[in-house]
Amino acid sequence: MTENQIPLARHYNLEELPGKKSRQLDVPPGRLGVVITADGALQTYQPGQHTLAAGGRGSEVAAGMKVGFVPAAGFNARLKAENLLSRDSALLDASLLCAVEIFDLAGFFTQYVVPRGVIHGDVMDLPAQSAWDILAPGVRRNLAVDLLAGRHGDALMADIRPGLEPALNQLGLHLDFFHFISFLRSEDRLIAAEQA
Repeated sequence: MTENQIPLARHYNLEELPGKKSRQLDVPPGRLGVVITADGALQTYQPGQHTLAAGGRGSEVAAGMKVGFVPAAGFNARLKAENLLSRDSALLDASLLCAVEIFDLAGFFTQYVVPRGVIHGDVMDLPAQSAWDILAPGVRRNLAVDLLAGRHGDALMADIRPGLEPALNQLGLHLDFFHFISFLRSEDRLIAAEQA
């Protein structure tokens, strides 16, 4: 598996890990292995192969534990939202890419990774409804022509930040910086979909 094929993050069911009594956890390059026991204790592993011991008291392999890996460094998060209403009542689709860092490893792993199982690619997507709720207030304060032309400046990012930071914090993530935001008329997306 090449670095580009390695999932961004992954949660394993214990049955997926090789071994019977003890289990093998392979942590890919650029990732950090995570084990959260049933009582909430967190253990991390550097890239490489690790044996999770089974057996008596204090055993690493037990029912209720969560095992997998997450990015070892900052990564990108994407927000995509459709049918956002601009100040002049135009419907727009938006896509925002930002850099994030994990500040609560257990929180990110249990809140985002475990429910999804595998996060493919190198970018995580925030849920569509969350993205819409975060982006809508900033879009509503701007004219469509300005947003489409990229003439929104830092004011739009300042409008988005108060909704984005708490949403990321709930997932154990911290906003590092914005890469870009782009807009498209919603009708253009629909026309392209019809032609496909």
